[in-house]
Amino acid sequence: QEKFYVVKWAVGGTSIAPDYNASKGRFWSAAPEWLAQAKPTSDGGNSLLLSFIQEIDMCIDKTLSRLKDGYQIDAFLWHQGESDYAKSKDYYRNLKTMVAYVRMHLTEKTGKDYSRLPFIFGTVARSNKYFSREVENAMKQLAAPIIRNFMRNVGLLLVFRQRSILLNCVVIEFRSVQIYYLRVQVLSWE
Repeated sequence: QEKFYVVKWAVGGTSIAPDYNASKGRFWSAAPEWLAQAKPTSDGGNSLLLSFIQEIDMCIDKTLSRLKDGYQIDAFLWHQGESDYAKSKDYYRNLKTMVAYVRMHLTEKTGKDYSRLPFIFGTVARSNKYFSREVENAMKQLAAPIIRNFMRNVGLLLVFRQRSILLNCVVIEFRSVQIYYLRVQVLSWE
């Protein structure tokens, strides 16, 4: 049985667009001019992306790079967009920039080509009052050109209670296994 690892890092109620007045005041933006002046949230700043990159680097340095058989990052599960509903017309550009930034960083960090790293997008439930068709369409548009970027609604992963999203660890593990096997299927189709 092959081992695989799932690295979970989540912060709810956040947006990509840095000029949006999100409830938490922290953003995923990879816009170069904004990112150049931003600091990681872990250092008291407002960039979730920079904090996330620090976490990825630490995981690679302290764990993954020490695995005797090496490692390969196979996919990235992205579930976000609810807080961007008010700036949904900019979501495609913002998401595309963020995805490119993560891929570029992983390529530079590891020396492996992650320029086509699959991003699996989970959408906001259509019954949610913050659902935005523009946000959903941005995910679909970004996923369309490359078959490895496929979109799955991860509704099984989420339990909605009022405005809070509760993640059940057992469901996350189950869904992660499903995503892994789906990834194996997609690779066999290529």
